[in-house]
Amino acid sequence: MLTGTHRFPARGLPSWPNLLILVSHMILAAVTPSLAIWAIWLARSSRFAEHRRVVRYAWPIWMYVSITGVVVYLMLYHWPVAHSLT
Repeated sequence: MLTGTHRFPARGLPSWPNLLILVSHMILAAVTPSLAIWAIWLARSSRFAEHRRVVRYAWPIWMYVSITGVVVYLMLYHWPVAHSLT
């Protein structure tokens, strides 16, 4: 955020996995807070059966978003320049 826009250093085929991971990460990251708030609300309302049904999907999505956030960071800032295809 403080350093401006960064582009993926590789061109061609290596940029496709980055784009797929980035897009899936962004879409699911937008959904995760709603699922988390809903799950917390259900648990606090003692609606544990419904809470378990929501968390069954929310937890894996949250973990995917957490892991892909780190992967996107590593691919964007630490991708070896030697791998870039120009």
